[in-house]
Amino acid sequence: MNRLLAAPFAIASSIAFGSSPSFADFRAQPNPTAAATGRGGGNTVLNDDSSALFTNPAQLAALESGELQVNPALFLSELDYAVPGGAGSTGTLENFAGGASLATPFGEGGAVFALGVNGTYGLAAELPTSSALRFAEPHQLELVAPQFSTGLALPLGDRLAAGATLDLIYADLSYRQAYSWRAAGVALPDALLAMDADGWGVGASLGLSYRVGDAGQLGFRAKLPIDVELDGTFALGGAGRGPLQTDVQLPAELALGYGLQVNDSLRVGADVMWLGWSGFDETVIDAGAFSALLGGGRIPRDWRDTWHAGFGAEYALNEHWTLRGGYQFTDSAVPDRTFTPTIPDSERHQLSVGLGWQSGRHAIDLGYSHSLFADRDISTNRDPRLNGRYGFELGILQLGYRLSF
Repeated sequence: MNRLLAAPFAIASSIAFGSSPSFADFRAQPNPTAAATGRGGGNTVLNDDSSALFTNPAQLAALESGELQVNPALFLSELDYAVPGGAGSTGTLENFAGGASLATPFGEGGAVFALGVNGTYGLAAELPTSSALRFAEPHQLELVAPQFSTGLALPLGDRLAAGATLDLIYADLSYRQAYSWRAAGVALPDALLAMDADGWGVGASLGLSYRVGDAGQLGFRAKLPIDVELDGTFALGGAGRGPLQTDVQLPAELALGYGLQVNDSLRVGADVMWLGWSGFDETVIDAGAFSALLGGGRIPRDWRDTWHAGFGAEYALNEHWTLRGGYQFTDSAVPDRTFTPTIPDSERHQLSVGLGWQSGRHAIDLGYSHSLFADRDISTNRDPRLNGRYGFELGILQLGYRLSF
């Protein structure tokens, strides 16, 4: 059976939970907690626990005590495809991921310090070595990219708060693909093309939060683009091996949100996010003399800037139980010409629902989101072998535990 592990989002943090990454999205940072997943949208303002480190660090200033939380998640995905070489489906694929965060107030000025790890961007794909796409796509691809962040938030008066983060991303790439010497005009058997590389990138974000009247909240977050430079090795069958250099380009982000405490029980919020994917115009692979065998080592991408919008709500049933729900829409960054099954990107609608329980210092949250992707009909791809029809679905079930101290 053909298998393509390429459902948007999820990179598991092996540091947090000891599991290897298997899902991927090269698009937008996922909701970091079960509560945020249950709300869906609006988390630029609604997310005010320790995981605000990843959504809007200014919201950390709302914490009045220390907090530790962990949030494992189960991902259920399915990809269907029909290309000139054949048709198939992955069936339902299951994988696990997770993240964690810690925050604590310090000093007498209301400052809050936080640190954490969260899945950000990455890729993973798997195909049979006999697949009709074996010369066009890798049969094994894994790009692990967890984000390690530390942040500080400060209240600036009664209504305004600011926060900032320093973000480190570690990327580890493993790539395996069949290479056809015959297609290169050489009468040799097919060979295995292998690339392994890793590296670090540094980024930062800034957040602001402003209380509007007695019940409103305005939030803003800006995140710098990150360029992760990778160094490693390239090997092509018995032809030899050598050094490899490439990079991973991650976009700038701007988010704006507004939240409202409607009454004692109901809280709602909405936000929009711009992602600067147009900076991802190509992938450059420097494999020395081997670069000539890779089309000069330059792979066009020509991605577009995109918009993400959503809203969310939570309703307190009583002092212990809270219901959550929301909706999100994400535009597609990938044009037909450079579409690849490794990144089966498409416009998507995401529905979310969640439930939370809290008693004293302990809280348990459960969130589920289901993403419906518009089918992609590709007919103008730069590689005709990738023309075809693709359909995707993704469900995320997340469990969270929070401890206040």
